[in-house]
Amino acid sequence: RGRASRSLLGFIGLRALDRGDRDEAREAFRRALEFDPWRVKNLLRYAKTYLPLSLARALSGRTRDAG
Repeated sequence: RGRASRSLLGFIGLRALDRGDRDEAREAFRRALEFDPWRVKNLLRYAKTYLPLSLARALSGRTRDAG
């Protein structure tokens, strides 16, 4: 159950980040970390929400413009 919730929240965060909604992405990754605080993937995703969007996308391998 925790793993499914963590995965869903991670997906929500990635979609929000892809749309440029850092606040929603940050909240989703923060909540995912509540399920597993030491999951490195979600720690890195959370940290990326503080980077400029173009850099966050480049680090994710996402280079297309949202919109």
